[in-house]
Amino acid sequence: MNDLYGRLMPSSKKQLNDKAEYLKRQTDALEKKLGAVQKTADRTEKKLESQMDAQEKAVSVLEKRISGIEEKIDQLLELLQHDNYYDRQSRAIVRASNEAVWADVFHDAIAESAWLKHKTFYPGRWAAGYQFLYVLYRILNDFHPKDILELGLGQTTRIIGQYVSYEKDCRHTVVEHDQEWIDIFKKDFCLAGNSEIVRLDIEKKSFEGTEPTTVYVDFAARFRDRKFDLISIDAPFGGNTLTYSRMDILELLPGCLKEDFVILLDDYNRPAERNMIEKLKGILKDNGISFHTGVYRGNKDTFIVSSENLRFLCTM
Repeated sequence: MNDLYGRLMPSSKKQLNDKAEYLKRQTDALEKKLGAVQKTADRTEKKLESQMDAQEKAVSVLEKRISGIEEKIDQLLELLQHDNYYDRQSRAIVRASNEAVWADVFHDAIAESAWLKHKTFYPGRWAAGYQFLYVLYRILNDFHPKDILELGLGQTTRIIGQYVSYEKDCRHTVVEHDQEWIDIFKKDFCLAGNSEIVRLDIEKKSFEGTEPTTVYVDFAARFRDRKFDLISIDAPFGGNTLTYSRMDILELLPGCLKEDFVILLDDYNRPAERNMIEKLKGILKDNGISFHTGVYRGNKDTFIVSSENLRFLCTM
């Protein structure tokens, strides 16, 4: 028994020592690997920290650049606003200068008039400007229209009313919606028997699916059987935000026009009136009617379209 224990014991010890040595080597190897991993982790951490610092610096630089760009944009917008302001002011000055010139031209034109005796007018704002009054006077004085349709009672009525009072064979019809304004006008100005004021209500109506615009109620039905050689349009209400304005006359074209004709439109500086005129010109072209156009500019713009033989009225 003791011999057997003696033989086995050394062998077990050796195995244990070998095992211990093996485990120590494995442990040392693991510790080296762990050391290498730790070094790699440390290097990676430092690299990440360095990258993060670089990114933070880059973000900071970008933020400063963005802030600088935003500041420059603000400055640019401010400059543009100033430019727009001065541009608007410049245009307003030019328009006011044109208006002053037209006032002198108008007063010179009517100075020796045989039929325009009452020469007090209040142009501007909602009323027609001097450029409109001048062109209207020249049309009446040089063309001698016989059938006149006027949309909007006002300063133009003071001129046309005196013309038809002098030219007895004329017929003059004014369309107006405001009865109070009609009463006020009649107290200050006496129309001749061949001038007629037709009061028509106004309503909102959409044209080609756009936002509703103001029109006269039953306008086309009221004037479908009439023909005119002068149509003056300064009503109904328009505006700067509309797509179309003062569309009433389109329903009557071209049947309402005599062979020789003139159409005048106030506020042509507004987009809605310009769009209406494009429709009007399209109707004339589609019906093979030759015409000429012109624009007279003051504080507002007056548009004129005439038949071929009256084209001189477009460039006076």
